[in-house]
Amino acid sequence: MPKKYKGELVHNGTKSDVSFPDANAWRRFMFGLPNREMGCDVTEWTWTQGQVKNGPLKLMTSFTISILINEGRTDEDVNVLPESDVSPLFYATRDIQKGEELLTTYETLYYAEHGAVGLM
Repeated sequence: MPKKYKGELVHNGTKSDVSFPDANAWRRFMFGLPNREMGCDVTEWTWTQGQVKNGPLKLMTSFTISILINEGRTDEDVNVLPESDVSPLFYATRDIQKGEELLTTYETLYYAEHGAVGLM
């Protein structure tokens, strides 16, 4: 994992990230979408994450441009990291140039343990 550097706040998900209380709530949301194509996108943008240290995993998604923060191939590529593995706050790890793609690591935050939240 890249070295942490708490630079400028890049994304604050405290008001935009969505946490589903359980798998059934997520299913109701998915089946309520107006078309199937949207369901494919939302599935890609869904992950599991704890919201408190050592707390239960929750299904999470986001509907802001932040969901387009991609994964860097190497530690040197990564320029954005969450404050912690349960934080919705993402900070720059170095100076980011205009037009540069925002890249993070999915190693500690974005994983999909669907069985842990009742989807298997």
